[in-house]
Amino acid sequence: MPHRKQHMRSTAKRWREENPIAYRAHNAVNNAVRDGRLFKEPCAICGEAEVHAHHRDYSKPLDVVWLCAKCHHRLHAAFPEFEGISKSVPEKPQSANGLGQEG
Repeated sequence: MPHRKQHMRSTAKRWREENPIAYRAHNAVNNAVRDGRLFKEPCAICGEAEVHAHHRDYSKPLDVVWLCAKCHHRLHAAFPEFEGISKSVPEKPQSANGLGQEG
């Protein structure tokens, strides 16, 4: 399967080149978690422990919302207009379409 590895490498390289601000923000989060300066929290929507860092604004690399893969995908599916460099999403997703829960 070397061709798959090569394809993944080239895809990742292209993404890094096309999204340098996002790439730097992702690295900043990874480094801060590794160094103990930032701590993962349960998913802000459902409480799942296995989480991703979601950036609302890549210019604030350590200002993240922790979301599980499912909620992260649902957030982007519900708010596709926020895709891109800024990614300014509402502070808390609304409960429409099961995205958030109050209290």
